[in-house]
Amino acid sequence: MHLIRMLSLCLFCLGNLSQGAEAKTPVIIDTDMAIDDWLAMFYLLHHPSSRVLGVTVTGAGEAHCQPGAQHAVDLVDLTPQKGIPVACGPGEPMDGFHQFPAPWREGADTFYGVPLKASSRKPDPRSAPDVLIDLLERADAPVSLVILGNATNVALALGKAPQIKKKIERIAFMGGSIWAGGNIIVPNFTDKHKNKTAEWNILIDPIAARIVLESGIPVTLVPLDGTNHVKVTPADASAMKAAARTDGARFFSQILDKTKWFIDSGEYYFWDALTAAVILHPEFCTLKDLPLEVIVAYSEKTNGDPLPAFGKQRWDGKERRNFDPYFTGQTILSDRGAMTRVCVAADAKAFKKDLIHTINLRP
Repeated sequence: MHLIRMLSLCLFCLGNLSQGAEAKTPVIIDTDMAIDDWLAMFYLLHHPSSRVLGVTVTGAGEAHCQPGAQHAVDLVDLTPQKGIPVACGPGEPMDGFHQFPAPWREGADTFYGVPLKASSRKPDPRSAPDVLIDLLERADAPVSLVILGNATNVALALGKAPQIKKKIERIAFMGGSIWAGGNIIVPNFTDKHKNKTAEWNILIDPIAARIVLESGIPVTLVPLDGTNHVKVTPADASAMKAAARTDGARFFSQILDKTKWFIDSGEYYFWDALTAAVILHPEFCTLKDLPLEVIVAYSEKTNGDPLPAFGKQRWDGKERRNFDPYFTGQTILSDRGAMTRVCVAADAKAFKKDLIHTINLRP
């Protein structure tokens, strides 16, 4: 009788463990490996309700492909979910010639000079869209996809294998600006730029953003309207450094020290960390369903900078063309737009508390 009770108890415990594992949200992170992405990755890789299946890196974002992908491996292997696959995608957007300023890319490529021991692992040699397709097709439950940079990898994967749509439960996408104004013109970096209302992630590859919003997959867009509520302040930096107890949190504390100038500028926000959090905690945002259209317009006009040496052909084999510098990449309300759930405001206090607790594995 005692043995039967013990066996029943064991089966009950195993059942609970199984249910706990199933309760975790399967997530794939698509990132351009900018400074704010690192914290977003740590959030999802430490969160008890998140099961990260893999990380795809866009080579057309802030980091270049080779350092960005290896750094993603290195960051993953600092966390409890070490060992998951990482792959990099194309180094050019689907069309046009948009790219981040060179100094920003250098900072992303080098962790702003903060040393981090390289993992013994290397990125998957396959292209990120192919790895994304593979991860989704093999997933045993619907997957939440978090896009933290330009959406090139995701758009290419959807075009190559449209059947993966049914495996994606929802997408959280950091990008755009509805009413908040843009963030493209930055003094001493992009003074020549003409676009006053676009946001960087969508500007870099507006065609990819349009494909994602019009895919029919439920999308929560986290634009500047929402992220403007979660500025990184000196007090936030002090609190994060004081609480650091995991390898990831201690590494990011060094990043905060190295980029104090960014915090002091008042231009640094928890853009991607908020987006990562919203996939698990939608209550951190005030959400509205809005019909959104991404503007894609072409022109011979430029911002005055030399065009990068991108390939002459775009993703579909047609000739690569130059985008209009004034309007392309804007995210507007439109009767023709795709209905999108939009984070228009954020609960900064609740989000920041959860962020610090999560990356430090505190309950």
